[in-house]
Amino acid sequence: MNKFYNKSHKGFSLIESLVVIAVVSILLSISFGGIYMIRRAQVNGATQQIVTQLKRAKGYATSYDKSSVRICFKNDDKGTLCASIQYATDEGYVEKYSQSVGKGIKVSFKDSNGWNNPLGNVPLYIYFDKRSGRVTKVTSDFGALGEREWTDETSVYGVFSIWNSRGNTTKVGSVKLYYENGTVD
Repeated sequence: MNKFYNKSHKGFSLIESLVVIAVVSILLSISFGGIYMIRRAQVNGATQQIVTQLKRAKGYATSYDKSSVRICFKNDDKGTLCASIQYATDEGYVEKYSQSVGKGIKVSFKDSNGWNNPLGNVPLYIYFDKRSGRVTKVTSDFGALGEREWTDETSVYGVFSIWNSRGNTTKVGSVKLYYENGTVD
């Protein structure tokens, strides 16, 4: 009988510890890949929602007899980006349709002149012409700094950049809005 071997010792061997570490690392790598895919799907869904809402606003502007139609993008009090289609009345703008675009995403808007608006609590308004569906102006209200207008005669398009707000700073979605005819790419 070996005098160094003691049956009352119940520890793990080095091999058993390495097997456990290998299994845990495999499970973690699988779960991180799944989380990345879920976040990418959220951004892709938000990108498609922005496209849908811009097309809906343009369609509403050209199909109904309203003097002015605009779409408003802003975060609600829970951090969810919302798109609201509104039309002008004598009393101001009235909401026609509102849709959540996505939660846990970040969106910024930059036009071809380089003016940038990170969409957060500052709303972004895009106005559509009722006859042609073209974008007539893009504005944002910065509160104390006043309203800034992006669209002028030299601006050709604006780009929405979409990414996940949970640590991933890589842009994974974009939507280009051409001002002259209101098309979305």
